[in-house]
Amino acid sequence: MIFYQTSTAIGLILTSIPAIVGVFLYYTTSHKKTAFTLLMISAMLIRLLMISIDPYLQDWDERFHAIVAKNMMDQPFKPMMVVNPVFAYNYQDWWNSHVWVHKQPLFMWQMALSMKLFGVNTIAMRLPLAIIGTIGIWMIREISRRWTNNEEIAFIAAFLACFAWYGLEMVAGFQSLDHNDFNFYFYILAGTWAWSKYTVSDKPIKWAVITGVFVGCAVLVKWLTAFLVFGGWGLFVLLSPERRAVFNSYAHIALAFAVSLLVFGPWQLYIMYRFPLESAWSYHYNVAHFYRDLGHEGPWYHHYKIAWFLYHNVLVCLAVIGMFASLISKSINRKFSWAYFIMIMVIYGFFSFVLTRMPGFVYPVSGLVYGMIGIGFYHVLLLPSIFKKTWSLIRPYVVPCLLLLVGFLGLRPSKIMNARNADNAYRNRKINNTNVYKHLDPDLVKNYVIINCPNHEQLELMFHAGGNAYLSYPTEHVLDSIQATGVKFAAFEFNPQYLLPSYILNDPEIIKIKAGLQ
Repeated sequence: MIFYQTSTAIGLILTSIPAIVGVFLYYTTSHKKTAFTLLMISAMLIRLLMISIDPYLQDWDERFHAIVAKNMMDQPFKPMMVVNPVFAYNYQDWWNSHVWVHKQPLFMWQMALSMKLFGVNTIAMRLPLAIIGTIGIWMIREISRRWTNNEEIAFIAAFLACFAWYGLEMVAGFQSLDHNDFNFYFYILAGTWAWSKYTVSDKPIKWAVITGVFVGCAVLVKWLTAFLVFGGWGLFVLLSPERRAVFNSYAHIALAFAVSLLVFGPWQLYIMYRFPLESAWSYHYNVAHFYRDLGHEGPWYHHYKIAWFLYHNVLVCLAVIGMFASLISKSINRKFSWAYFIMIMVIYGFFSFVLTRMPGFVYPVSGLVYGMIGIGFYHVLLLPSIFKKTWSLIRPYVVPCLLLLVGFLGLRPSKIMNARNADNAYRNRKINNTNVYKHLDPDLVKNYVIINCPNHEQLELMFHAGGNAYLSYPTEHVLDSIQATGVKFAAFEFNPQYLLPSYILNDPEIIKIKAGLQ
C-alpha cells in the first residue's frame, strides 16, 4: 500500500509544481502570462498522469465505450460491440449486443482516432480526455475574463478547475460515464466559450457558426441537453437592451441552431435508415431515463447533494458566495451572471425531476460553477482589504497560500491515492485479469471463441487481445448446435463467478484455459 500511495502522491506533486510556481509568480511579479502558461503545463501533466494511472479498463462505462471505439477503428460508421456474434443476442441489451448505437458517436470516434495513431491501449484511448480537459481550463479562464472583467478571478477559476478531483477522475475513466459525460461537458463549455466570444467580436456570424458547431458536437456526444447553450444565449439577448430589439441578435441564434442541426442531424438520419430497430430502441431508452428509475435512484434533491461530492464543501460555499457577488457587483457583467446562473439552475432543476439520477448529469455546467467559485474566492479576499496598508503588503504572499490550500481541498489527493493502493481488491483483480487477457496465446484468440469470462470482462479481453469472447457459457444444446457449424471454443477453466458445467469440462474439443482469473 505504501508503494502505490507514495508513487501516486509523488506523481501528483511533480505534476503540480509548474502550477504552484505559477501561482506565486502571478501574485508576486508582473509575469501573468508566464504564470498562466505554467498552469496550463500542470493541467496537461496531471491529466497525462491520470490517463496512465490505471492500466485497465474501468467498469462503468469505460469498457463498453472502449470496445466500440476499437471496432470503429476499422468501421467508423458501424458502431459494434461484438463484431461477429456467434450466439443469439437481444439488440435491446445495450451491454451485450452487436450494433451499438446506445450512445452518440463523436467521443468514440475521437477515441478510435487516437488509438489509430498511437495503438490500442488504455493511455491512447484516454488521451483525447487529457487534451480536451486541458483546453477546457483555458476556456474557463476566457469565459471568466469576459464575464468578470477581472484577470485575477479568471486565473483563480482556471487554477481551481485545473485541480478538480471529479474531473480528473473522469479523465482517468474512473467516474461513471467517463468519456461520454466528460466530452459532453467539454463541448457545452466550448459552445459557451464561443458564444461569449461572439458577444465581443466584430465578426458575429463567424462566432455564431462556431457556437453552432460546438453545440452540434455536444449533441453528437450525448443529446439535446446541449441546447442549454442556446437558452443561455437567448436569455443574455433578452437582458441586453442594446441587443433585444435587434433582428440580427435572433437571426444569429437561429443560424447557430441550424448549424448544430447540420452537425448532428446526418448521423440521426443515417442510423434510423441503416439500423432502424437499434436506433428506435436507443431513442426510446434515452427518453425512459426521464420517467423510469434505471438503477441510479436518489431523492429529488439528489443533485444538490451531489454538488458536495463533485466539488468540496468549501468550494460549494465559495460558489454560493460567488453567485450572489456576481449578481450584485457593478464590475461584473450581470447579464452573463444571470444567463450562467439560470443555465446552472436549469440543469440542476431539470435533472431533479428525472427519475434516473447520476452525478455526471449536472457536470456539463461545472465550468460555469468554477467561474462562480473564482468570484466567491476573490470577494472573500476583499474583506481584509479594510486594513488597506497591512493587507496590501501581505496580500501577494497570503493569497497564493490560500489559493493553494483551496486547490488542495478540491484535488482531494487522499481519494485519488486510496483508490490506487495495494490493498484495493477491485484494483488488484482488474490488474490481474487484464494481464491474463493481454498474455493469451494469439493463435487461441484468433481461432477460438472464448467463453466463461467474468461479467462484462469479455469486452476487456476483446479490447486487449482481440478475438471473440463471451461472459458465462451457453446451454449444452446451443453449444452443440454452434459447434456443428465448425466454430471452435475455448473456456476459462476457473471463473469465480461461473463454474463450468460437466458438458463443457468433459468436451475434449473445447480447450480449457488454465489462467488465474480473480
